[in-house]
Amino acid sequence: MRNIGYRQHPWQQIPGFGLAVVTAVGIAVSSAHAAEPGDAPIVLASLYGGSDLNGGQSAWPPRGTPKSGAVQPLPLGGNEIAPIPASSPSRTPALQPPGLQAAQNARPGGHDLPDILSEIRVGLLAHDVGAFERGREDGVDLGLEVYFSSPAVLEAIWSPRPLVGIAFNTAGDTSQVYGGLTWDWPFWKPFFIEGTLALAVHDGDLDSAPRDRKALGCRVLFRESVAFGARFLERHTIAVQFAHISNAGLCTQNPGLNTLGVQYGISF
Repeated sequence: MRNIGYRQHPWQQIPGFGLAVVTAVGIAVSSAHAAEPGDAPIVLASLYGGSDLNGGQSAWPPRGTPKSGAVQPLPLGGNEIAPIPASSPSRTPALQPPGLQAAQNARPGGHDLPDILSEIRVGLLAHDVGAFERGREDGVDLGLEVYFSSPAVLEAIWSPRPLVGIAFNTAGDTSQVYGGLTWDWPFWKPFFIEGTLALAVHDGDLDSAPRDRKALGCRVLFRESVAFGARFLERHTIAVQFAHISNAGLCTQNPGLNTLGVQYGISF
């Protein structure tokens, strides 16, 4: 049998070419799998199986290599790959857990409610009180009011706060929901006076009613209220509120209905 000799290809005669090819592939693979760019040499060393190409024990990463910072250059037959600085813009930023960004954007003091919310108040109010007539309806009103931050569009009218509220009568008499604008005037810290103009919708009688109920004429009424209170411990409010609802004579019946009570609020 004729002895066929082994002939090297021209590219195999280039010194260090095989090592350069393997190292280049290793760099690409290690860059794709490394958690940080600085981890690339460690992943690359693992591709060699813990030994160099000559079968000896690998010395990678070289002694004295810093644990963090720039990626060290790799010797490739006298040529080196330029290191990538740790602060390079080309570094891919680490992904953050979903809740981390929300925690960083939380409002100071741990209150992450939207800026649109200003204050919430609860109240206990006497129902159908009046200085000039005896009340017909009974019970106590449980009140809840939500105040919002004043938008820029209301600056022309002294920046009132929008609010919505409810007064629920515990005796089954007239209850109401309302919404409007509130103006605050601090006059001697921590005291303030407050006035509100609103529209209310009630569930009471209109044109006729039993003797223990009021016929309020219209379903939608005007609501005005005034409060005197104090703010303390930065976020807390105590106030005394008097409120009146009526239709201003726009309907046949117009007896009106008043409430008077105390409120506690917390600001955001």
